[in-house]
Amino acid sequence: MSQPHTTSESKEGQAYELYSLYRAWSSSCPDHFYTNNFDEWENAINNLGYKGEGITGKIPKNYIPDTTPFYRLYSASATDHFYTANKAEMENAFQNLGYTPEGTVGYIYTCQIKGTNPLYRLYSSYATDHFYTLSESESKSAQGTGYAYEGIAGYIYPSDYSACEVTVDLGE
Repeated sequence: MSQPHTTSESKEGQAYELYSLYRAWSSSCPDHFYTNNFDEWENAINNLGYKGEGITGKIPKNYIPDTTPFYRLYSASATDHFYTANKAEMENAFQNLGYTPEGTVGYIYTCQIKGTNPLYRLYSSYATDHFYTLSESESKSAQGTGYAYEGIAGYIYPSDYSACEVTVDLGE
């Protein structure tokens, strides 16, 4: 296995890091699992029956201007990990749909900025599985296998993103 990948960035003199958003899949559950923690990803692969599917993209681990938390929830009864940038949707999933909050996997943009791509969100009611991808063709392929397109979850950097500087208006 390769080591965790982070990319240092600079925003108007403020340093931050982009973390890889790792993706894993369990066909026995079925469940797609995403994390910015390499050790957690490896544990899911080595001990929990998931298959590593690589890096979905890159996200800031901590808040930077123009980002919002990307919440992670889990339903044990549905064996489904669910991710959303919408706090009201997160609270509804917790209060009414049987999901348990597991914190955030990082921060994502709610509007597209230079260098980011849409993170497509899909759901299979048959498999009770949420699926997220930057690939429009993978999204369409999943729709052909029973996943319903639920829109864009947010915007993240592609896995090969390596710019040295991103300009953000800090309002000053």
